[in-house]
Amino acid sequence: MGLKTSKMANTTLHQAEDTNTGTIAAGASDFFFSTEDNRKQFQLHGQTFNAFELMNDSAQVFDIDFDARATDTAARRRRIFGKSTLVIEPKDNFFFSTVKVTNRDGANTTAANELKAIARIVKEV
Repeated sequence: MGLKTSKMANTTLHQAEDTNTGTIAAGASDFFFSTEDNRKQFQLHGQTFNAFELMNDSAQVFDIDFDARATDTAARRRRIFGKSTLVIEPKDNFFFSTVKVTNRDGANTTAANELKAIARIVKEV
C-alpha cells in the first residue's frame, strides 16, 4: 500500500494505520483514527491528516465520512465500492482528523480486517 506522490517533495510528519478489528454489520459503522496519539500529533504539527488511502478487500460498498461530526457532511463524504481503493493526496487540500466508515450493503456483514486505512500528515518541503 502506498500513496501516490505528486512531483513536489513531501515529508510525512505522522502516519497512522487502522483496520476494522471486528465485523461491520449491514448498515453499521466503525470509526478510524480517533486515538489520543493522533490528537497529540495534530497539535504538535499544527495540522490534521491530509493524505489518505483506504483499501476495501470486501465486496461491500462503504460510505466514508471524514470528520463525521462536521456540519457539512455531504461535502465530506466519499463512497468506495467492493474490491477497490480510495486515495486522497496532499495536493487535494483535504484535511480531516477522523474517518467513519458505514457498510451500505443491505444484508452482508464485512469480516474483520477487510478495510485497511492509512492516514498521513504530509507537508511540502
